[in-house]
Amino acid sequence: MTLIISPSEFSQAEDRILTYRGITPMSINASTAGSVGMAMIIDWGDGTDTGSLAVTPDEITHVYSEPGEYIVTLRVQGQNGEWAERISRIVALSKEEAERPLSTMEVQYDQDTGDVLVSVGKREGVSCTLDWGDGSEPAVVAENITHFYEKPGRYEIELTSKNATRRSKASVTVDVKGERHDQT
Repeated sequence: MTLIISPSEFSQAEDRILTYRGITPMSINASTAGSVGMAMIIDWGDGTDTGSLAVTPDEITHVYSEPGEYIVTLRVQGQNGEWAERISRIVALSKEEAERPLSTMEVQYDQDTGDVLVSVGKREGVSCTLDWGDGSEPAVVAENITHFYEKPGRYEIELTSKNATRRSKASVTVDVKGERHDQT
């Protein structure tokens, strides 16, 4: 992954923090294209920094060996002598953590009422939507959600999960038998 260091990056105010995610060992390259002659300091957020550098047209590489979340602070001194700062967040995951599913779902079908209950377990920072497979609007899911199918049939329920860097899908097929019975 590459952090771009150029004068244009610092000429405009940036309120947002860019997040980069990867699997350890995770290499970050700080590209200095277009920044020749500027002074900079990079605090990698893991107890190391570059010290003060005069930027050359090369890349500076840093490796995160341990999983964790790191705040990278980049300070660049412009030609006017003033310093500007840019902050990025690095999330270095172990291979096991990166392969862990974003969410899980369990589906229960009540033949008496025609209700389908979907229970979703999701990781922090994950949003989930369910497509019921019957043409109805997809539903945003917190934990549990119930759906009524108007007609018998075979329906594929699809769960889409996403966070800042990943998107995954899982599906389950449910056979709805008989007509829906309203509860009174």
